[in-house]
Amino acid sequence: MATGKEISIRLDELYSEVTGRGTEIDKLKQLAPASRIFDPEECRSWYRANGFLANIVDAPAEDATREWITIRTNLDKEDDKSSISRLIQNRLTELGFREKLKDLIRFSRLYQEGGFLFFGVTASVPQTSLNLYQPLPECIKKIAYINVFGPDRVTLYDKNTSPLSAGYHIPGVKIDGYEVHSSRYAWLCPSYVAEDGRGVNVLETVIPAIIAQDTALHAVSSMLLETGAKIFKTGKVDELSDPASMRNLLRKIVSLLTSQSIISIADNEEITRLETNLNATGLKDTFQFVFENLAGMARFPKSKVSGQSQGTITSGQFDLRSYYDDVARDQENDHRPIIEKIIKLVIREQDGEIYRRLNGKVDSLDWEFEFNPLWKLNEKEDAEIKLIKARTADIWITRGALTPSEARAENLPDLEQFPSWTGGSSLNFGEPKKFEETENQGSEENASVFSDAPTL
Repeated sequence: MATGKEISIRLDELYSEVTGRGTEIDKLKQLAPASRIFDPEECRSWYRANGFLANIVDAPAEDATREWITIRTNLDKEDDKSSISRLIQNRLTELGFREKLKDLIRFSRLYQEGGFLFFGVTASVPQTSLNLYQPLPECIKKIAYINVFGPDRVTLYDKNTSPLSAGYHIPGVKIDGYEVHSSRYAWLCPSYVAEDGRGVNVLETVIPAIIAQDTALHAVSSMLLETGAKIFKTGKVDELSDPASMRNLLRKIVSLLTSQSIISIADNEEITRLETNLNATGLKDTFQFVFENLAGMARFPKSKVSGQSQGTITSGQFDLRSYYDDVARDQENDHRPIIEKIIKLVIREQDGEIYRRLNGKVDSLDWEFEFNPLWKLNEKEDAEIKLIKARTADIWITRGALTPSEARAENLPDLEQFPSWTGGSSLNFGEPKKFEETENQGSEENASVFSDAPTL
């Protein structure tokens, strides 16, 4: 006679035939990467169709160019009214370069192949499609135009496939079939993978979260239609077996209920309303997860997805600070070389005012620029920080650790500095005049004024 035996099963082990963990049917092992290629038209379709995606694409480009740059040169102190740095800024504004750079950043986030910025110049040698493969001339007359475009009419190809060569993984560019030298354009393509011939754009990164968000919105709209269902109970359903008659009756009832009219029914009939409590469905937590997932994939603050104002943050918003740090990093690594290229071209314009001001000696001009801060604290926290610094400076001055001049230079660097007065020097205001002499001189001047007045 067989005796029963107890069987012990563990469900927390790494390999289990019962739960399938660690076997071929494990859900975690079935996850496989799926890369997707988006052509430019499909990227634009997604951009137009989803507002959250458009915001994620546009906001970093707007933030990177919103506060713009400050240019300094070694000749600014010679003429403050029309400094060379001001002339460079005016020329960049005339070319609309700030907006062009914003579009370039936007295209680089939208397309997998990135965005392109082309410099059209005029020179003594005509610049046509026949010499686009050559570098820009050293002497140019002026920058005629700047164009920004996507990869629709651009072809990327490998110039050299040998990893031992200097030009390895530096692709060549053909625009409308013409090879273009790298000095004539700027190319911005984040996370470019040379083996694939394309980069990783924002759309490819966030497309699962975008689909989840769109699915959640569709589900909510369906649930809203079903939150209040009206039930009509009557014993004459058999008499209304004809579908057309039933539709007409229900249509009349709905029109009466939705127009705040009065409806009369029999004693054995009843109209009730079946409601669903959406608060009990966990929709808020679901959307919270969807937006957190979207923000994490895009490296984009959740508060900016919902449209928070730009540039002003509080001390506790670390996600916004991290976002602005990422924008500042992109400014230094990706945007700075492009701005440097356009400034060098502006200085070399022979028909420009800067070239004439320098008498053609462009090498004598030393210049630099820096990006202006992307964000600032709100007024309340800024005032509190200044108050703490002022109290700290007062303590150091009282204890003798700092002099007032040192504290002023540390806390108020923008104030104009004057040389300090020492007791050894004397101030000479001229010989003092007596009170009677000053009064008589004033009376004589008044008499002279009245004598010169016309007689009425």
